[in-house]
Amino acid sequence: MYLANLEELYALMLDQALAEMPPTSGRKRGWRDRLKDYLASYLSILNKRPGLAHVAMSTISAGPNTLRMWEVLLGLLEEGGIDAEERVAGVDMLLLHVTAMAAEEDNRRSVGHDFKRVRNALAVVPRKDFPRLSTLFEQGLFSGSGDDVAIGWAVDVIVGGILANKHRG
Repeated sequence: MYLANLEELYALMLDQALAEMPPTSGRKRGWRDRLKDYLASYLSILNKRPGLAHVAMSTISAGPNTLRMWEVLLGLLEEGGIDAEERVAGVDMLLLHVTAMAAEEDNRRSVGHDFKRVRNALAVVPRKDFPRLSTLFEQGLFSGSGDDVAIGWAVDVIVGGILANKHRG
């Protein structure tokens, strides 16, 4: 196989990794739950391979596995009654968000940072100067973990926004 340039190599690498994307589970579960699971699988694939999220952020792959992923995501949004134009933009937005999550995690790993430094800083901020930060930290809301929760919340927010926009007409 001949590759014309580094961009084609990156696109091929990304597409090959996406071969691991599972088919969506049947319609026994709601489309939003299947969408969240599917995007969690995408995040897992990116997180397993250092640097792949950065490749995904900078490369446009049009290989068969990438196209299959788009087909699945478009189908899930179609099940939700989302119009064609909004489906395309919605898939792009969802993939961009999940890819950015993976790139952020990859950055933390590559430089040896964990969330401990942030937690240590938040533990000593003066309550009088930072009342919101202090309160939310004490409630455990700055844990630095929870990708599954973050994906679920992000999908709900993005899809909710798309659906709300549809109803505004």
